[in-house]
Amino acid sequence: MQPTMLIALPGGRECTAGVTLGQSRELAVILPGLNYGCERPLLAGVTGLLQAQGADIVALNFSYNTDTEFLAMPDAAKLARIKEDGSAIVEHCLGLSDYRSLTVVGKSLGTVSMAGLAGHNLPDKTRMIWLTPSLTGTGLLAAMAGFDCPMYSVIGSCDLSVEITRGADYQNIAGLSHLEVAGMDHGWEHVDGMQAAQAGLAQAMVGLRDWM
Repeated sequence: MQPTMLIALPGGRECTAGVTLGQSRELAVILPGLNYGCERPLLAGVTGLLQAQGADIVALNFSYNTDTEFLAMPDAAKLARIKEDGSAIVEHCLGLSDYRSLTVVGKSLGTVSMAGLAGHNLPDKTRMIWLTPSLTGTGLLAAMAGFDCPMYSVIGSCDLSVEITRGADYQNIAGLSHLEVAGMDHGWEHVDGMQAAQAGLAQAMVGLRDWM
């Protein structure tokens, strides 16, 4: 069983994370979606690429989808909490060792968590990976434009946010490389079924591997 770690969050809350820690100077923090955990194919694939590079891994277990208090909040309050939590999580993880480089990976809701890192003192060697970014009504586009580091984003052509990623404001974000995968939706499933979804996953992994 993978070791786990408790992370304190603002307001006396806490969350858990699966950890793979060694003597690496590189840290990878994996922030999942609302209903898309770190064990799911897209996040598991990226985690495997990072492990192959020798990074320490902290993979979060979010419980927003079962938190009745959170679910009853207005949307603005939800977004503020998610961003605040993302900042607290990454700060905690950076304190675990003398890390010289950081990779933050987010999927959907996890990309909103990443937005909370804008303006923070991150390692000079930081990179951000935005998987199916939640760009509609979240302010995420403006946050992404505020980062000064290498970034990579992946989205499916059937994702509700795909039109935003095709626009000039997104395409011109400094430091951002972007991949659109035909037929994939926000849950990273394909309109033509499992075999096509596996091909879409493979395309995303090749793109990410080459970028890394």
